[in-house]
Amino acid sequence: MAKNKYPLTIGILLLVFVYLFFLFRSKAEKQNTFPYFPLSGESGLFHSRAPKLHRAALDPEGARWENTIRSRGVDGALNQALQESAKGSSPDCHIAAHRIGRVAYQIYQESAFGECDSRCNNGCYHGVMEGVVSHYGDTNLIPSLEKLCMSVEEKRRGECFHGAGHGILAYLSYDIPESLKKCGQLSSSYNREVCMTGVFMENINVASGLGLSEATHTTRWLNNDPHFPCNALDQSDEVQRGCYENQTDRMLQLFKSDFARVVAECLRAPKNAIATCFKSYGRDAAGYSRLDRARTMALCANAPQQGGYRDECIRGAVLQYIYSGTSSANEKAHSLCALVSPLFKQSCEKIVDGKK
Repeated sequence: MAKNKYPLTIGILLLVFVYLFFLFRSKAEKQNTFPYFPLSGESGLFHSRAPKLHRAALDPEGARWENTIRSRGVDGALNQALQESAKGSSPDCHIAAHRIGRVAYQIYQESAFGECDSRCNNGCYHGVMEGVVSHYGDTNLIPSLEKLCMSVEEKRRGECFHGAGHGILAYLSYDIPESLKKCGQLSSSYNREVCMTGVFMENINVASGLGLSEATHTTRWLNNDPHFPCNALDQSDEVQRGCYENQTDRMLQLFKSDFARVVAECLRAPKNAIATCFKSYGRDAAGYSRLDRARTMALCANAPQQGGYRDECIRGAVLQYIYSGTSSANEKAHSLCALVSPLFKQSCEKIVDGKK
């Protein structure tokens, strides 16, 4: 009888091992966590060595981008997004780049950030950071975000914190006040404000069916008031500027792309947010005109020069041109800077040159 104990014991241990293996595997799948594959000093990600994503975590569009990233890399996926969106002039490019970033993060974790660039208005960076927030949840989130974002090159830090704002709002089920509190825990005023711009942009996106959670979430923070939710929240400079950074997107939805009405509403914004509203207006003017310089300037001409609001419009348009990722972006941006008032010209040129 003693001789038969060993095979029985081994068999029991094997059964326990198999049970534990599938138990922990099941938990990992539910948490949607994916192992990290370092770059090992090579110039590109190991597409074939990365783990396959769990298909339940991807919609058909996400699965399409996963296949593209594995075969052509993040760079190839962004090039494809440009081609499918009129060379980056359509808003679809930015939305697609968000998806690319989210899928890239699921495969490669934080190293995906280094594979992104400014094409499609920095959407890839934003998508990666949405994945970061989803991964960390409430566990040490703010310190982890600061550590990651402060580790990237300075000119990309804003995109890092902005993308985090998108992710925070989606993670907190589109609760804007709680999301702003999270952003408010960041250490600098700039980081807090940029994070808030991501919160407000995500809120507007979900109303158009373009948010992170898409059909699974709605927001109660939008109505037919062109100044809502800005006028229902803290009136501090940080919150108001963060809100109006994207509020013209919502105004154009409500006014069916009537830019003249948006100008009138920007002038009704709180004094500490009027300039930001016209900067947002300029970004939308550039996008709406498909980066056509003459059409962009015609829309910015609606903004009053008094108060520097027309210059702010051009500032917003210049940033949109730069971040579009098109080959002629910088040339077009410089030509716009030539049209601003002398007082603003130098700072406009610095924006194009990436010095500020």
